[in-house]
Order: sequence, then C-alpha cells, then structure tokens
Amino acid sequence: MKVSVIIVNYKTPRLTIECIDSVKAHTRATNYEIVVVDNASGDGSVSDIRAAHPDVTVVESPGNIGFGRANNLGYEHCTGDYIFLLNSDTLLVNDAIHILATFLETHPTAGIAGGTLTNAEGRMVSSYKEFLPSLFCEFDNMLHGPFRWWAKRRVRRELTANGHAEVGFITGADMMLRRQWVEQVGMFDPAFFMYYEETDMTRRYTRAGLPSFFVPAARIIHLESQSVTNSEKKIRMMTTSRKLYYRKAHGRFYYWLCNLCYTLNLSKGIVVNTLMGHKAVVQESRLQLKCLFT
Repeated sequence: MKVSVIIVNYKTPRLTIECIDSVKAHTRATNYEIVVVDNASGDGSVSDIRAAHPDVTVVESPGNIGFGRANNLGYEHCTGDYIFLLNSDTLLVNDAIHILATFLETHPTAGIAGGTLTNAEGRMVSSYKEFLPSLFCEFDNMLHGPFRWWAKRRVRRELTANGHAEVGFITGADMMLRRQWVEQVGMFDPAFFMYYEETDMTRRYTRAGLPSFFVPAARIIHLESQSVTNSEKKIRMMTTSRKLYYRKAHGRFYYWLCNLCYTLNLSKGIVVNTLMGHKAVVQESRLQLKCLFT
C-alpha cells in the first residue's frame, strides 16, 4: 500500500514546509510520496521547498490555476494506490495517513475518507458536513436546522458503534481517495477555481455509489484560510463557486430557489444580529448579500 500526498502551495512556503515536516514526523506505517504543486507563487516558494525537502516532487504550475486544477496536475505525477489531498495550512497530529488509507483498504466501497480537523487550540473545526448542499439544506437553515440536528445524532450513533460514520462530504483540507475510483470517477472539475470543488467531486462519487466517511481517529490541525486573507475576495470566490455547483448539479431554476432561501436566511440574520449588536456578523452578512447580487 502506497499513498501519494498532494499539497498545493500558493505563497505559503513556510506553512507548506511545516506541513511536509509533520507528514514525515508522523507517517511511520505506510509507504508514501509527497507531491507539491506550486501555483506560480513567484515568491521563492519553489526554491525554499526544494531546499528544505529535496526528496519531495515539486511541480510548477504555469499560472495560478486554482485549487482543484492544481490538485489534478499533482495527480498526474502520483504513483500511489491512494491519493491524499492535504492543504498546505495543515499539520498532522498522528499517523493520519495510515489511519485513513487503512480505512479505505478495509472498506472497498467507500469513496472518500477524512479525519478530525482542529484549530491550533485543539478545538474541532469543520471536518465534514452531514448533507451535500441542496434546497433541502437551505430550507432546513430557515427552520434553524431540525434535520441537521437529527443527522448529527445519526452521525454520533454511527461513531459510537463503528468508530466512523457516513457523511455528506468531507472538508477539502484532507481527503483520502482510492486510485481505483479516481480513475473511474475522476478528480476535481477544472471549472471550479476555489471552493465547492470537493463538494462537486463528492456529489459525483456519491452518485456512483461511493459514499464519504468521517474517521475521527485521524487527527490534523487546520490553520484555515492562510492563503486567502481578503474577506471580500474569499466571499466572491465562494459565491461564484456556489452558483456553479448548484447550476451544474440541479439547474438554473433550482439555483434560483436556493438563492431565495439563502437571501431570506441572510436577511433574517442581519436583523437579529443588528438588534444584538453583533456588528462583525452583520457586516459579513451584508457582504455576502452584496456578492450574491453583483
């Protein structure tokens, strides 16, 4: 069993080097290789990474081609039986690679596996979602999440019984894939520059009968959004990718219905948070509405 670890770097050489350090420090029971794709950082990242880790394959992208396409480029240089997509702003806490690869090895119909993501303080951050994005989810948010509450209980029961649980999708910061299924279902849709690419890929795997699983024993620190610091830029990219996802998966009218629910949720949140004096939340919600309609 061999695992190919793909890390995309964009102007975060220090983080990428530390990520590689953590992979080497904690991966003991599995044969692996590391492929770093530099998204035309232009800041000396390539030379820094090669100097720190000369045994790592560094692929230079011709331009900033986005997260999904960069991972696709990295895959072309992989030789492993399993493919581990790992963000540059992550640090392995234990032998997560072996844990996730072993899970897929022993669960041949599983499509994607991911572990527990925590912040630097050890608090769990978004590791998975119970459902793929849909009109159902938007409507559930309008009702303050009763169906999501039920789904969370179902996940907790499965974790208690099995040590793993089937989920809607795994966060793109750590995704373990089996090469066999990648060859059949594919990697990321290159139309997505950043955000929702893992959601779209998971949707295709799920439709092929290859569900996603949360495996909490694999533990990883996720520092989050270290390469995208501009809030408006980030929200605009997310809004664009959200539109692409819904239209691709369900069509224009479905996207319009989802936007209606989404707008009502944001508007309600703005009113409530204004009354409660949460100025930062109100500002971000207004920015989301602005990006949605401009």
